[in-house]
Amino acid sequence: MSTADRIRLSDPSGAEALIDPRCGGTVQQLRLCSATDRRPVEVLWGQSESESDPCQTTWFHGRMLMPFADRIPGGRYRWDGAEHRLPINDSEHGDAIHGFLYRQSMDRVDEHHAPSARSLHLSTVLPPQQGYPWSLRVELSYTLMIDRFSLRFRTWNLSASPAPFCAGWHPYFLVPGAPGTTVDSAELQVVADRYLEADAQLRLSGKTPPVDGSPYDFRTARPIGATELDIALTLPDPERTAIVLRGRQREIAVHMGGAWSKTQLFVPPDRAAIAIEPISAPGEAFTAPSLGLITIQPGAMVTGWARVTLR
Repeated sequence: MSTADRIRLSDPSGAEALIDPRCGGTVQQLRLCSATDRRPVEVLWGQSESESDPCQTTWFHGRMLMPFADRIPGGRYRWDGAEHRLPINDSEHGDAIHGFLYRQSMDRVDEHHAPSARSLHLSTVLPPQQGYPWSLRVELSYTLMIDRFSLRFRTWNLSASPAPFCAGWHPYFLVPGAPGTTVDSAELQVVADRYLEADAQLRLSGKTPPVDGSPYDFRTARPIGATELDIALTLPDPERTAIVLRGRQREIAVHMGGAWSKTQLFVPPDRAAIAIEPISAPGEAFTAPSLGLITIQPGAMVTGWARVTLR
């Protein structure tokens, strides 16, 4: 196996996915086709590649987030009686965010083409890092079909002691079928029951109030409008109940499962797209495990999946 350059999965219909193994299996572009009229639709808000560093990122477009998603305040947490200090990569807030995988090269395990699907499998070992003295094996699998794209991760703890872990994926979705428009005009539906309360500095309080009566109640589809979103929500049944982003003629449905049972919603300042991130827990679970921190025992595996459908 050798480290690959960017890999394009494509279908004769015009559906395409561009994966970058150099940057932890980033999903850089995604185009899907309606099952009815087969017209290609751009699904993701992508990022221009830096000539000097292809993994350089401001908004973490399409990145895989491991061994933690979102932020660990000050990069500090305690585990098994010891304090750990992670490198700070969010200078604005002084936090560690989104883990290390997005800067790790991955190897192509195999690539398969069938009449109805295109698939790709990547693998790597995350070695011990500053502030995270565990080694993890990560495998990512991608499948492209005409109107849908799915992603699955599997992560093993290769170390001799239990490892703290959470995972996420950071795609930004465009309003389907409406290029160049902001997400303000789109409708959003998220069947969530609670949100993770945060202050103005994005620090979590540890409280998980009901979404009922909050600005984050999207259980019934409604326009996003000018709503400011940078919030995590818990999903009671994410495998069967999709998160839906709806334009005038098309909609994107996001299902998830396994370890992914929460979502982080984020609208960047220019409001060109909305991040609908499958996450197992926010990074602050490292300091407040009740928020959903996973403990991977030595030799054990954690898995999660997400599926994006254009309809």
